[in-house]
This record gives sequence, structure tokens and C-alpha cells, in this order.
Amino acid sequence: MLRIIIRLIVTSFLFHSVLWGDDVKQKIPILSYHRFSDNLNDSMTIKTSEFAKQLAWLRANNYSVISLDSAVRYLAGEIKTIPDKSVVITADDGHKSIYYEMAPLIKQYSIPVTLFIYPSAISNANYSMTWEQLRKLEETKFFRVESHTYWHPNFKHEKKRLSPDDYIKFVDKQIAGSKHVLKEKMGHEVK
Repeated sequence: MLRIIIRLIVTSFLFHSVLWGDDVKQKIPILSYHRFSDNLNDSMTIKTSEFAKQLAWLRANNYSVISLDSAVRYLAGEIKTIPDKSVVITADDGHKSIYYEMAPLIKQYSIPVTLFIYPSAISNANYSMTWEQLRKLEETKFFRVESHTYWHPNFKHEKKRLSPDDYIKFVDKQIAGSKHVLKEKMGHEVK
């Protein structure tokens, strides 16, 4: 449980201070996940049972999970209030465990999650979800698909490898390409 509290504090500080400064009245922690399993396969995996405990802890301690869109709109001054002790949950990459392990718990708790997807893997890699699964998650109204990058490059490596002009093109392809494919496949604007 200490790990979740530390993550709450660090993420809240970074999101609040770096992006919006000190004029925001309420900080909003962001909990970001990648993969779920009964076993800890790597550093990006959380045990599904541990995730369930974290959701129970948030509820027992009166946290309100809000959408990332609501948090951004609040921090930008577009909406004036959010619930006390608001928190955001996101998941990166599109691993199939989001569909099979995370989604049942999200539905049980009726909370919003933003998925940051890199579309090159969807319906292509054996570890990822399919387009149909992503659409089914969005149909629940608990999940929202947004853009990660087109694939999952190491930008530091690419910056060293490419000329400055080629690097700019590469970054543009990663961002614009991802948004284009996701908009086409998901049928809505993508951020």
C-alpha cells in the first residue's frame, strides 16, 4: 500500500507543478498501469489482486476516480470544481490483460479509465487487444481510447540516431500517425 501512496504523491506533484503551476486549488494524482496478471512477469505488471486491493483502498478512503478529460478541464479552468480527493486512472499500450483482468474490476467499481494506445500492436501482436475489444471497452462508457504513439519507440535512441530534420519527421509520424489510425478505427477524435 505504501507504493500506491508514494505513486499518488509523486504523480500528483509532477502533473500539477510541471503542467499547470501553483495556481490550481486541488492536485490530482494519476495512477498509470500497463499490464495485469496473477504473476509479476516484469516491472510493468501488477498483480490483478493487488490492483483490486488498490481500488478498494481508494473507495474506502473516499477517493473519487474522475476521467482524465475532467482533470484536464479542471486544471485548465474550464470547470470550477471536482470531487475532493479526486484521482485519475490510465493504462498504457493496449495489453490484452486490460481487457481480461482490468476491465471487470473497472466495471465493478464503475470508474473511468483512459487508455493510451499505440495502434501498430492492436490486432497484430499476440500480447495486445484487438480493435473489437477496444470498441467493446469504450461501449461500457468506463474506458476512453486516446493516443500513445504509433508504435513504442525509444525517442532518446532515435534522437541520437537520426538527423534533426529526420527526428522531427519521426516524432510527427509517431504522433500524427497514431491519432489518424485511432480516429479511423475508434470513430472519434483522439487526443
